[in-house]
Amino acid sequence: MKKILLNGLMLGVTLIVIYLVLHFIEPRLNYDFTIGIVYSTIVSIFFLVRAGCQQRKSLGGYLGFSEVFVASLAIFSIGSFIIVLFTTLMIKFNPELLELMREMSNKTMESTMRMMDKSPGEIALAIEEANENGPQFSLSTQLVSWIIGIILPGCIYALITSLITKKKKSNI
Repeated sequence: MKKILLNGLMLGVTLIVIYLVLHFIEPRLNYDFTIGIVYSTIVSIFFLVRAGCQQRKSLGGYLGFSEVFVASLAIFSIGSFIIVLFTTLMIKFNPELLELMREMSNKTMESTMRMMDKSPGEIALAIEEANENGPQFSLSTQLVSWIIGIILPGCIYALITSLITKKKKSNI
């Protein structure tokens, strides 16, 4: 349990450091969908695989799928919760980030809708409707996003980690 907590904290702190580095280079980078997916996926899977290998080594070289899956999901949950709290604080102390989030969200929506062959009018209407409704940013919406994040990417990352690090004892 102690290693799970420690790895979750290290994941969260590493993501915060990357966020801050990107923020000082160009704040828009933190809200670019592609960049966010790439760096969060790489960092998360690195820490989850690292933790799985540590756990497997401490258990004598053998570790079952479910043991890795549960530990990985717990580590990801802790790390992503730290990011939720950090992001909430960043927005609270720098409300201008909300406008930046809106701008980047509009850009992502526009490029997605263009790929779906939507007309410029449909795109403009969708962006207008989204801007009337959001971005909704509060601790409660962040917590809902956190739970969804655990269910979707968290389970996928835990599955990948489990497949990489599991090793059963042979029956020979």
